[in-house]
Amino acid sequence: MKRSMYIVTGSLLAMSLMGGAAGCAAEDVEPRDSGFESSDKAAADLPRSAVVQLFNWPFSAIRDEVCSLRAMGFSHIHVSPPQLSNPANDWWGRYQPNDYRVIDSPLGDEGDFQEMTARAESCGVTVIADVVLNHMANFGLGGGDLYYPRNCDRNQPLNSGGNSCLFMPEHFHQEECIGDYDNHCAVMFGRICGTGGDRGLPDLATGYCEPGGFLDINSRNYNPYVLQAAKEYLIRLQDLGVRAFRFDAAKHMHPSFLFDLLTDPAVTARTDYMYGEIIANNVSSPDLEAYRHIPNLDFMDFPLTRSLINAFSFGGYLGNLESIASTDGGLDGATSVSFVTNHDVWGNDGGLGFRFPGYADELLAHIYVIGRGEGLPYVYSEFDDGPSKLYRAPGQDYVKFHRRNELQGMLAFHTRMLGEPALPKWQDDVHLATARGNRGFVAVNKSGNPWSLFNVATGLTDGEYVDTLSGNRYQVSGGRVQGSVPARWGLMLVRASDCESSNCRL
Repeated sequence: MKRSMYIVTGSLLAMSLMGGAAGCAAEDVEPRDSGFESSDKAAADLPRSAVVQLFNWPFSAIRDEVCSLRAMGFSHIHVSPPQLSNPANDWWGRYQPNDYRVIDSPLGDEGDFQEMTARAESCGVTVIADVVLNHMANFGLGGGDLYYPRNCDRNQPLNSGGNSCLFMPEHFHQEECIGDYDNHCAVMFGRICGTGGDRGLPDLATGYCEPGGFLDINSRNYNPYVLQAAKEYLIRLQDLGVRAFRFDAAKHMHPSFLFDLLTDPAVTARTDYMYGEIIANNVSSPDLEAYRHIPNLDFMDFPLTRSLINAFSFGGYLGNLESIASTDGGLDGATSVSFVTNHDVWGNDGGLGFRFPGYADELLAHIYVIGRGEGLPYVYSEFDDGPSKLYRAPGQDYVKFHRRNELQGMLAFHTRMLGEPALPKWQDDVHLATARGNRGFVAVNKSGNPWSLFNVATGLTDGEYVDTLSGNRYQVSGGRVQGSVPARWGLMLVRASDCESSNCRL
């Protein structure tokens, strides 16, 4: 796999994107939030390495947003699945494929999709396509309905063009709902089912469970036609300008299926980055461990998110996060796609157990994730009809979250600190502080009172610093910050001499 890397204390941060964005007009790179200053020349030359998930955004809206995203510090955009899918307007319809050969959905057609990827490439941003390879759409599923696309011509040769079928009943596992999600074998070949007699999402034959062998990456008992169809879909997306992939429901597919798909030269030749979604509370979970031998595949760091929820919730110990990458509570930075929240958290009842108690703690967790110098930071941002609105008041939901001033301040710090080592300086139950080399400093205060930094030896060189969150200026003398961290907030200090704009924003 070709992967341009930017190293941050051992972290693999995909795609160091340098310099200006050829092809973007000046007005395209202006951030859309009126409180966000325009980019100066020095900031435009900085590398970007962060992902934004524009969840359920129409492709045309992403096209219009993409140059602004790069100006904010993002290198990658995660877009919703583009294939022909269940026509329901609800977001979950995009995660029920009907035909991989056709790019068309309520989010846009093939022309919209290609315009988006072309604009992203011209602006120096990589498109990550969300791909769903485990199952197909549930259309009520009467007897003999396992033919896709729906109403395809069963008399034509399979996958011969026109209205021919892509899949037939022989390409699916037998009908059986997953009854025990702690049983990886059942998760791998069973259907994802709802309640009330729902027959579930037809599960493609991506591997069969063998006693004692379902973790064996060499078993290769998947249906070869299903593998070929998946490969052709990835290549099709590459033809349309996609250079990175997120694999939805990865633990529902046999490890050998993904291994063979993701090491095929026809796929890897034009792929810059890949990661999978495997929901697990701990790094040592069998669900996750089975897939960590797949080359060049990173993972959504659900164990880290679980640790963040525990640490930032009432009574949690913030100091546990100081060395999280060396514990069972978070992946090492080289394979971690580090996030606070995502669409699964807001689109499912109960948030799958990964929803923070409140917005304030989520913001604090974002400061930690974006400032820590490990992993690839990932930010979730919904379109206007996002599901978080059902649970949070306006201003505390995730509608267009990436445009908010506080988030942009975090990205300004992250972008300027790429390559600087993380050096722990303080940790206790409600406080955490880390220096980034001798040029930057991030502190998180979970308590309800300001935190004086008088006793914290930061290791910073003396001089004037700017807090990218507030724009306030701080003096460092004798390696100590002259000031405090506001209650229930953070501090992200960058040397004033490293900034050209008055508040050090990009």
